[in-house]
Amino acid sequence: MTGSGLGAECMMFLELIIGVRADHRNNFWTNITEDRPFSFNLAISTNRKIPLKKVSLSVINDLVTDNRVHKVAVSLQKMGFEPVLVGRLLPESHVVERNYATRRMKLMFRKGFLFYFEYNLRLFFYLLKSKVDVLVANDLDTLPANYVASRIKRKP
Repeated sequence: MTGSGLGAECMMFLELIIGVRADHRNNFWTNITEDRPFSFNLAISTNRKIPLKKVSLSVINDLVTDNRVHKVAVSLQKMGFEPVLVGRLLPESHVVERNYATRRMKLMFRKGFLFYFEYNLRLFFYLLKSKVDVLVANDLDTLPANYVASRIKRKP
């Protein structure tokens, strides 16, 4: 794939996630496995059903107050993905009402080294047993668990 900048990065992301490649000359998107062109206009229209890709978004904050992750999850949902939001549950937290799946972990520690260690350890084991196609670490705090799980599962 040629090109540079944000457009090229978006093309590479689509190629990685949904298995399509851009053909700039013909303005078509081509299925990588079958080399059959199909049109792409905000929603993928094709004769063949493309299964929903499950995306795990992990964040160390409380899910109720984190609007940036909510916006990312809603955008992924509009693009045809199935987001799963993973975060922590604080004793004073409210109930999360979202249109997508959420997973909240109750932790023994609330701050310090042991908090980060416990969260990453529990997140790592959750990611290993979950059936997701893409792992996203929304904070640097969640990167160690996501990185190791992605290497073991061989998922992006």
